[in-house]
Amino acid sequence: SVALLSVEDRMLREDMQKIFDNDFPIIKEDEMQLSREAKYTLEQLEESIKWDPEKKKYSVGLPYKQGREKAASILRSVDSRTTAERRAGSLKRSMEKIPVKKTKGFSEMKKFIEKGRAERLSPEEEKRQVENNLPIWYLPCHLVFQKNKWRFCHDGRAPTKGICLNELLIGDLNLMVPLMDPINNLRSHIYAFSVDIEAFFHNVIVDERDRGAFRFLWWEDEEMKNLVDYEFLALIFGSSSSPTSTSFVLRRHSDNLEGIASEKVREIISKYFYVDDGTGGEDDLKKCKILRKELEEAMALGGFSLSKWIFSHPELAEEEDGEEEENKEKRILGIVWDTKEDTLSVAIDEEKYKEEASTPR
Repeated sequence: SVALLSVEDRMLREDMQKIFDNDFPIIKEDEMQLSREAKYTLEQLEESIKWDPEKKKYSVGLPYKQGREKAASILRSVDSRTTAERRAGSLKRSMEKIPVKKTKGFSEMKKFIEKGRAERLSPEEEKRQVENNLPIWYLPCHLVFQKNKWRFCHDGRAPTKGICLNELLIGDLNLMVPLMDPINNLRSHIYAFSVDIEAFFHNVIVDERDRGAFRFLWWEDEEMKNLVDYEFLALIFGSSSSPTSTSFVLRRHSDNLEGIASEKVREIISKYFYVDDGTGGEDDLKKCKILRKELEEAMALGGFSLSKWIFSHPELAEEEDGEEEENKEKRILGIVWDTKEDTLSVAIDEEKYKEEASTPR
């Protein structure tokens, strides 16, 4: 017999895991005995991380549970391309029914190519990966409707004959800062701000040895007749290891800024970013404005752009930020920040709880 897990149940399980991960204090590496898997993860990330002077971004490898060689053997033992092709057929039918979904898919794909995040799989690249026995895996593409817009994702959980890329990656080593640290940081200063790292995962390049694990299929044109092989050159949103890898990169970037950026800026980068959401502030308006500029410059040195600035006081905003929205309630890290009253409150996503609970009573 086969037990099927509904999408709702799977999402609930993942939400519960996130709650568990963040309800308990995270022990820092230097405060604990690292598990064998944690040490192995850090060894792989340490060995692979480097600065790409041409693209002016960091690159890092994927952390595999059993190492790259074993992962390559497992991944290449099944035909993941057929799975991706079948899923592409389903996506095609869906996009034909929903024109706005199709428009979003092709516009995102165009952006990936223009920004150097994806490229066609060349015969030379194919040969290099095969001859070097590197990991090869095809990721199905799907578009998820979330927060009133379509998001282009690569499905790292999609299985082929029981084999799944995410199952071979180490994705549960929590290198992220505790969720409450950046939230509490908003209350540490009179003048405060929150900020987002734009397309964080996509601005960290994947090691060329692991590039084949991020192959995917897309259409040659909008007629959607012929599928073409591509590979994604950066970390993806659908990979279980991306949060761990990007957090490692961010901390390394903070270390690399020693002697270049101020201690305050380095502290924000290493301690007050939860994945791509960060906070900072000062008790003086002028100092806070300077801090913002210094943070932007420091992050740019790592190939990261900052956006979606939210300020406790409108005087902190610059002309390039545009006009402040009338709604003073902003959402950040699962809470509501009322910048007018300068209060924090719990944010409830009512869309998730519209269906009545089914109980035996």
